[in-house]
Amino acid sequence: MKRSKLRRRRAFDSRVSAGAEVAALGRTEYVAIHPFADEVGLLAELSLSAAECPAVDAYWRVLNDVVFVQVVSAERELQRSVGCHARWDPRGQQVVLRIVVEAMPITRGAFEAELKSLLQHGRIGRILGRGPELGSTLKHVPITHAARLSPHPPVANPVHKSKQRMPPMDRPRLYVDFNEMVERDLVLLSQTDERMDSAGNPIRLVEGLAVHVYMDDPDEHGNPGALIADGVVEPSPGVGWTAAAKWCCRIDSEGIRDLLLDRSEPARS
Repeated sequence: MKRSKLRRRRAFDSRVSAGAEVAALGRTEYVAIHPFADEVGLLAELSLSAAECPAVDAYWRVLNDVVFVQVVSAERELQRSVGCHARWDPRGQQVVLRIVVEAMPITRGAFEAELKSLLQHGRIGRILGRGPELGSTLKHVPITHAARLSPHPPVANPVHKSKQRMPPMDRPRLYVDFNEMVERDLVLLSQTDERMDSAGNPIRLVEGLAVHVYMDDPDEHGNPGALIADGVVEPSPGVGWTAAAKWCCRIDSEGIRDLLLDRSEPARS
């Protein structure tokens, strides 16, 4: 359900606000629950050795959702073969991944290599798209090289191209891809000085301009929806993967919200 996806994102933000250490991985981020075998200082504080790190669990924020990931050494996992296994957790209302690897113990590098593999082969998008259809029992998810997908396409003046029926907008908005977050409150907006909003109006972008943005966000069952945010235009950092963009949107303190759940609140100016 749409509300459960929003709750997952808010729960992740609450963990970070409460002091959980968040690590960036490309344009995704994760919060590890257990120490990695190469975190020497932390292991010393906990009186643990590297050999006592056969598995690491984490919450992974990716593709506007949050996945619970378990990376475990094959030496500890006796029931499943090396590879990625997925299921739907009906109680937590989220996808759970259990990735069995040959490495022992689990270092940060070994852990991140598995997440990168899911991103590179586009598997994570297909897994999330199945949602409850995965069932509550772990199933092996083979690597499929056909139709590889990039979950983070480069910004290209993202005019809304979805053919899905969209819920009515609360106001004209500019389309963005919230997977292209430069910072926690900064998203790529445009390669050029002019964008067309959802009502077909040309918008001239200048630094400091107040803008309203959105992204289509169907729920686990394919029902149409949208994420929305408000903010101001500022120049793109223009380095690394952000070099293709000229403008970004600095999102205000209201953050990214669900359009349908936001309707009960007073209209924002």
